[in-house]
Amino acid sequence: MTWIPAAGLPILAGMAGAEKQAESLTANRDPANSDAVAKLVATLHARLGTRRRDVLEDRADATRRGRAEGPRDETADIRGGNWLVGPVGSATDQPIVVHTPLDWGVDHATAKVDGTPVASTFVDVAEALTAHRRLPRGAVGPHLALPPVHDHREARLWNDLLCLAEQHLDLPRGSVRTTIAVAPQAEHELDEILYELRDYAQRLTTTDAALAVRVEEANVRRGAGVPRPRAEATAAPLSA
Repeated sequence: MTWIPAAGLPILAGMAGAEKQAESLTANRDPANSDAVAKLVATLHARLGTRRRDVLEDRADATRRGRAEGPRDETADIRGGNWLVGPVGSATDQPIVVHTPLDWGVDHATAKVDGTPVASTFVDVAEALTAHRRLPRGAVGPHLALPPVHDHREARLWNDLLCLAEQHLDLPRGSVRTTIAVAPQAEHELDEILYELRDYAQRLTTTDAALAVRVEEANVRRGAGVPRPRAEATAAPLSA
């Protein structure tokens, strides 16, 4: 089995209004935050704010419908595919700082862009990655413990957020490692969630005892949490 890296999410050159939005955010943010954080948050809000709202609407609809009846037909190829998550590197004794971003549904208490509240998720990730960039070369991480993910579309949003943030900060692809909590509603999408976050996934976790065995089986099946040197990764293009 091979690791198939996810397609990159390019930053749009000369994104209209990004600098103005950063200035607006800076004026409303906590003074302790750096300008680098403010600019990254403004970029994330501009590129992903609408998708964040869509994910929250989908989550609310799914909650009204109740737990899924079974696996999705449209993701059968992912479940049946012969793939692994990206290599996590060799085991290390270095201390690792784990950051825990808030859920997509939480607006930041003070940060705004043009008077509109931004997701605490954007602020938390921007602060974590910007702080990591100032650490000594070779430092492990950054490592994020993601709040419960409800389906593969939400996992894809996390992937695109991390990809965009890495590009913005000129960090190597896959620098961020994630421990991914899964919500009970995601019981039939464990492989799909790992697939969407395959460049960043350390492993899936759950606090749902009824789901724990299936989560661990998915981790083992997809090589999540198994130290493998990054040099062993085999890059292959995604099939259409």
